[in-house]
Amino acid sequence: MQIGSTVIGYVLYAIVFTFIVVMSMLQLKIGLKPFKIDVFFSLKAILEADSQNYYALIYLGVSHEKGGEYSEAEKHYETATSLLPGEILAWQGLNSLYAKKSPVDGAKHILVLKKLLDLLGK
Repeated sequence: MQIGSTVIGYVLYAIVFTFIVVMSMLQLKIGLKPFKIDVFFSLKAILEADSQNYYALIYLGVSHEKGGEYSEAEKHYETATSLLPGEILAWQGLNSLYAKKSPVDGAKHILVLKKLLDLLGK
């Protein structure tokens, strides 16, 4: 089931990314300034269809992190790590988040760094 979920994640990401590129190109072609596509809406729609979509959780975490919503980002990254603890991407997201977060939660960050070292050592 993990393989199917991975393939679906890639396909959904490709669809959303293609849509964003095509819409931006169309807007530039007709002389409009590109508008910001609501990434949150797209990712939440994917999660409504598949609440355990690893990649949608990570992209939603990244979106929240970029928006400064660190607690939301942490929630999505942690959900992704619980779904696929052997995959590195969500752990990297947590590492990035903890490096930016203030006040620093050193204990959590150290655990994440240890997990990343374990995964990289395999």
